[in-house]
Amino acid sequence: MLAAINVLASRWKFAQAALLVLFGLLFVVTESSSISDVYRMIQYDFDGEPYGSRRAALSQHASLLSAVNHLTRAVVVIPLSDLDVDAVSDLLDNKTPIAGMVFVLPLDFDGGGYNLEPLREVEQVLINQKINVPVYFAMENADLKQMVSDLKGMVAAGTPPSPTTGGYRLVVTSPEPAKLEPPTLENYQCWLPGTAVNPGSPEKVSLPTIAIVAYYDTLAAAPGMAVGADANGSGVAAILELARLFSRLYADARTRGSYNLLFVLTSAGSLNYAGAEHWLASMDARVLETIEFVLCLDSIGSWGKTGGLNLHISRPPKDTAIQQLYGEFKSVAEDLSVPFDVVHKKVNISSPHVAWEHEQFAKRRIVAATLSARSAPASPLGLSSLADRGSDSTNATSVATTVRLVGEALVRHMYGHSGRSIEAFAEGSSRAVSLEFLQQWLDVLGSTPRTVPYHLPVPPKSFRTSSATLSSARRLCASIRSLLASYATEVTAEPFRLDPGTGATQYTFYGETTAKLEVYKGPGAKATT
Repeated sequence: MLAAINVLASRWKFAQAALLVLFGLLFVVTESSSISDVYRMIQYDFDGEPYGSRRAALSQHASLLSAVNHLTRAVVVIPLSDLDVDAVSDLLDNKTPIAGMVFVLPLDFDGGGYNLEPLREVEQVLINQKINVPVYFAMENADLKQMVSDLKGMVAAGTPPSPTTGGYRLVVTSPEPAKLEPPTLENYQCWLPGTAVNPGSPEKVSLPTIAIVAYYDTLAAAPGMAVGADANGSGVAAILELARLFSRLYADARTRGSYNLLFVLTSAGSLNYAGAEHWLASMDARVLETIEFVLCLDSIGSWGKTGGLNLHISRPPKDTAIQQLYGEFKSVAEDLSVPFDVVHKKVNISSPHVAWEHEQFAKRRIVAATLSARSAPASPLGLSSLADRGSDSTNATSVATTVRLVGEALVRHMYGHSGRSIEAFAEGSSRAVSLEFLQQWLDVLGSTPRTVPYHLPVPPKSFRTSSATLSSARRLCASIRSLLASYATEVTAEPFRLDPGTGATQYTFYGETTAKLEVYKGPGAKATT
């Protein structure tokens, strides 16, 4: 009995010693910690093929791209200043079995004069392939900035980070992302009825209609950061201002035009312009027959830097009235000193990819065009970007000039003043374009993520994301609808479901969009601080 007690006592002493060693190691590894918000890279399937980051949880030591020979099983931390598309591509080619990636972007990267082209290039590399490790994006804070500095010091000192040299350990605790249900989205529309037309009366379908359209959703490698200031916050802001301006013109029977004006904001523009496709499918055929012309607005806030404005069309117009309308756009652009080109691109009906939003209308034989600062269409999933934010992306003055160009050209066409230099929205007049109004809306749109399907008014049960992102998107949609209601009649929200198997709905998405990154600092980082 005594011998047994001695054995138990010795085992307890050994266990105590082991526990002390274990707690000592834990103390060393987790000497200090911090928590930062991070944004998970998008995860989706297209036509059954997996793309994006397929993992969410991570727990490994942190390292840098510069420690090229010491990245095995490391979470590679990549600040904007170190971004290199070739190095990132090499990592993704599985030449080194890394544990994950965390991209750290400076707080002022949207207006700090940084070279953002590497970010755009890396984003397209990321979003167009399957990635088997977790990928996150973070806005720089004091803790992350210190971590990057310490890691650089360790590499410079010849002691690159590893599980044995201390440094930092990064942890994201997250379940495997669940597949999201097919989302229900909304298109918004409102009318300014033409001369002496009562909304809802049979006369409504007897007047010609001009529609102005813009998609309001966004897309980026990290849905929680996809604010799309230019693509297409600029188009949305322009539609709101055009609705405001023309509502003043149409409020007086003496200045009301003989055209119906229809303003449409579509969802799922980033997914093959599915919102426009569904809007056309649901619209009364009699109304569609009255549409003389559709103008889509897309990325109109950057033309001061990228050149001029481009009017993209599917075919040269045969109708004399439309020829004159295109001439008005050119004429007003010249008056406003805006470089302007008409770009002809035939609709490729055999391609599943729709290059421009107006092509959805052209397929229905409706004359349509897209006005954009971009001279060529974006690649699939390439409409907007993490870099599409702030004053470096969108200029309110450029948007204001575009609004005036569109407004004056339409007035000359609708009121029969072709070739005459009239000014319906002259500067200093009661109907002048409001730069302040546009700036306010560009600021709101440029700070609100609106990625399909994460900005849904009523999210599916399987969806989890930060309540702040959801509530801001809901408030934004409600504000837009309320504002349109103050300008026009028959403001409606048309819901539609992206059912699998048709058009843009070949996409399947997975949550989540945000997470918490725990950063544990060990003693190995001390010597370099």
